[in-house]
Amino acid sequence: MKQLTKIVILLIVVVAALTGCKKKDIGTREQLIGRWQSGQEYMVFYDENAGDGYAWGKEWNEGEGTVESDLDGEDYHGNGWFRWKKGSDYITIVAQLSISEAEAAVDCEISVLTDETLTFYNARRKQTKTFTKIR
Repeated sequence: MKQLTKIVILLIVVVAALTGCKKKDIGTREQLIGRWQSGQEYMVFYDENAGDGYAWGKEWNEGEGTVESDLDGEDYHGNGWFRWKKGSDYITIVAQLSISEAEAAVDCEISVLTDETLTFYNARRKQTKTFTKIR
C-alpha cells in the first residue's frame, strides 16, 4: 500500500510540473499588427511577409529627431526596420541595418497584449516598454 501511495504522489507531482511549464499564450498575432506609441517612440507591426515566417515592422523615436518618413527613403527596409514573429508569450525581433546584412534576433517577453496595450521586456536593452495602439 505504501508503494502505491508513493507512486500516486509521484504521478501527481510529475503532472503538476508538466502542466506548470506550459507557456501561456499572451494575445494574438492579429492584435499585434498596427501602430503603437509610447511617448515619442513608435512601432509599427505590418502583416507584410518578410520571409521565413517573419513580417515587416519599423520603429523610430521622434525625441531623437527621427520621423517615420525618414525610414521610407533610399534605405527602405534598412535602419529602423525590423522583421518580427510572434510566439506564445514573446516577439522575436530581427533589426535590419542599412550598412550590413548582419542580423541579430532578440526575443522580447510579452507581459500584456490586448487590442489597446502592448507591454514587453527587451533583454538586449534591459527595459520594459508599454505602448498604446494608435491605429
